[in-house]
Amino acid sequence: MKTTGLRGFFCLRLVAILASLMAFGLNAGPLPLVEVTSPDPYALEGASSGAFTIVRDSGTTANLDVNFQIKGTAVNGVDYLEITNVVTIPAGFSAVDIVVTPIAQLVNHSTKTVVLTLLTLETNATYALGSHRSATVKIVDEVFNNVAPSVKITSPTNNTIFSVPGEVSIAAEASDSDGTIRKVTFYANDKVIGTATNSPYTLLWSGVHPGKYAIFARAMDEFEKSTLSAAVHIAVTNPPPTVSLLSPTNSSVFGVYAKVAIEAAATDTDGISKVSFFVDGRLLGSRTNPPYSLVWTNVALGHHTVVAQATDAYGQSALSATAKISVNNVLPVVSITSPTSGKIFPANTAVVLEAQASDADGGIKQVSFFTGDRNLGTVTSAPYSVLVTGLKAGPYSIIAKATDTAGQTVASKPVKITISR
Repeated sequence: MKTTGLRGFFCLRLVAILASLMAFGLNAGPLPLVEVTSPDPYALEGASSGAFTIVRDSGTTANLDVNFQIKGTAVNGVDYLEITNVVTIPAGFSAVDIVVTPIAQLVNHSTKTVVLTLLTLETNATYALGSHRSATVKIVDEVFNNVAPSVKITSPTNNTIFSVPGEVSIAAEASDSDGTIRKVTFYANDKVIGTATNSPYTLLWSGVHPGKYAIFARAMDEFEKSTLSAAVHIAVTNPPPTVSLLSPTNSSVFGVYAKVAIEAAATDTDGISKVSFFVDGRLLGSRTNPPYSLVWTNVALGHHTVVAQATDAYGQSALSATAKISVNNVLPVVSITSPTSGKIFPANTAVVLEAQASDADGGIKQVSFFTGDRNLGTVTSAPYSVLVTGLKAGPYSIIAKATDTAGQTVASKPVKITISR
């Protein structure tokens, strides 16, 4: 059992106390600063004592009388050995202990408190108070004959499944045959999720993330004896979101350079965090707020697949049905307007070749005139006309080839002319 007195010989303890109090913010000044802590904050009735420690930060060359008052729910001299209202820190020492020694009681009682508060003289003060001016020691009744409370969870039942956003209503029954219930604490796995202090002992556990949980209830009586209930196992599931691709529709056909509008609809009980769009398996873009849509530009010729993926607030995702689309190029149209077929030109005559060309879904890149494999001339902008000289006498079959901006080429109907001798 501890006794009131000095602990200056326990150097390691004193160093630790001084280091702790320096962290509290003690500073040197004209008067020594005095603070109090409770390094032994519990006194167990019939088994062990507690203690306060009063420390000064300077002026250790002389005795220092420190005044204080004792309050709390425990009665001085009744629940513990009487403590006077002044203690002396002897010269050469920085700290002194005040021991709280419980007095055994004949009846059971709840935990009681001893609160020590430092005081200073209004005149002729010999010390100043630091920031830690009060400390508490608790006297705990060692109740060996106290019957532990009983507790069980009545709701939810074992193996119940909930859906997000999880909201689980928990209820427990608790009783104590030789006393009263102070509180019932609820646990999910190893974490406290709430406490009830009055019957009925219930808790609404909200915002539960998906997963599996073991629910416990711990009942504590007025003597702080407790019992843990059997576990109730539950699961919170997260159904995937629903998502549908509104556009483009399956089997849609687009022209080259078309701007394809992509849009999806998505819903989920716990909210949609984003909708992503994939073209041919590659991410095209994402949207976090409705309407979930974007425009696909620079669409390549050929066949493509489009799909939308919705992701909910907990990371669960789902895919829409796939839309298969085609992007085709409308071929250009070209015809020779001059000369007309059957035209005969004198020898050494310069021949003007003219053509008309158009493209429905883009533009004309160039028009070239040919006789056989011989290129007679190329024009990159309208009017599509070339002047051909040096044609030898004989028959010629002339065609015009138009190439659009997508690289597709179409040849006109041939025009037959003759250069006379």
